[in-house]
Amino acid sequence: MENEDLTLSKIKKKVEGALGISIPGNHDLKVSASYLDALARRKPNDYLSILEEAKSILDHPDFVSFDEKRESLCYYRTYYESGFIVVGVSFLPLGVPRCFYLMSIKKNPLVEGKIVRIERVNPKKG
Repeated sequence: MENEDLTLSKIKKKVEGALGISIPGNHDLKVSASYLDALARRKPNDYLSILEEAKSILDHPDFVSFDEKRESLCYYRTYYESGFIVVGVSFLPLGVPRCFYLMSIKKNPLVEGKIVRIERVNPKKG
């Protein structure tokens, strides 16, 4: 893999508004090169689809949370596969300038901090 970090998305204003916070600095949601390398080694056949699904969750989350103590930000999406499953994609602020870096992608993660539902806007039919 290349030795560059990858930007998956940006923190959107509607996420900040839903959480009632203003996040200073860079709003990039990134994956470090070392995380990418580790994911590719652990899941060589699946890592690209995992990253695509993580990006989809970031672009269209069902819920978001922010833990003020850790300054962690997490995006969640619910799925139904023989029961409900929640997938969480969590980030921590790192570096200078400060960016949010991917820390984990988990099924049914523990929720820390304030969690809010993100209303999806459906395009008008007609």
